[in-house]
Amino acid sequence: MTRLHPRSTILPFVLVVGLVWASAASANPFRDLQARAEAVVTVRFVLKVQMPGVDREVDNEVACLVIGADGLVLCSQTDLGGYIGIMARIVGRAEQPISSQPREVKVLLGDDRNGGLAARLVAQDRDRDLAWLLIDEPPENLPHVDLNEVADLSVGDRAYQLRRLDDYFGREPVVSEMVIGAVTDKPRRLLVPSRPLEGYLGSPVFTADGKLVGLTVVQVPSEGEGAPMMSSARTLPGQASKLDDMIGGVILPAADIVRATALAREMHAADEADAVE
Repeated sequence: MTRLHPRSTILPFVLVVGLVWASAASANPFRDLQARAEAVVTVRFVLKVQMPGVDREVDNEVACLVIGADGLVLCSQTDLGGYIGIMARIVGRAEQPISSQPREVKVLLGDDRNGGLAARLVAQDRDRDLAWLLIDEPPENLPHVDLNEVADLSVGDRAYQLRRLDDYFGREPVVSEMVIGAVTDKPRRLLVPSRPLEGYLGSPVFTADGKLVGLTVVQVPSEGEGAPMMSSARTLPGQASKLDDMIGGVILPAADIVRATALAREMHAADEADAVE
């Protein structure tokens, strides 16, 4: 019988442990996902609000996600002014004329605070709380998230939200870890984190290896169907109260975003063709 020297058994074990430790050290989703932050942009716009007794323009900034090298930018429709309609429905004033429209839209890349790239609203999907902007003159090699690299998660899976701090903190990107606590079938497939997200509608959620999981959105039922699911809601101009974290954030899965974006592109192309005619 061959007697193994203690070192001959310990050395392979040490090598295996060392390889596992090195792999774990290199796979750091908090650090690695910082690179994705280049596609998370700040959208600055003027929101024109018209309602009984109110006719004003409000400066606004929101976070959105670049999803195309051609300058296509995905936002929460609520963040671009859709919260006006949500508030009206919730407080039972939908019968009164209320409108909001984003104007003078600028897309700021990285920590840009002054210039920005001119953009325009090209499509909206209120049911899914999505809105698409298109940069008029996108720069070459525009950082964007590839919608061909997406992931579908289940209950118990870990995911990572990517957002930016505001101008006061230099728009630094922040990664927050979460666990998927539930998956809904109604009103559509939605991923519900086990604890509320950090606010920030329109922020993307990724897997540890950088695949897009979805976008944080608001889901508002029709009147009488129940309370809205949202991560935050903004205060109406001139009002002191707000609806805040009523049920917590929800994530619209990337697969739904891919389908909706394809339809939005088709609708925009049709609108452009009609404008030429």
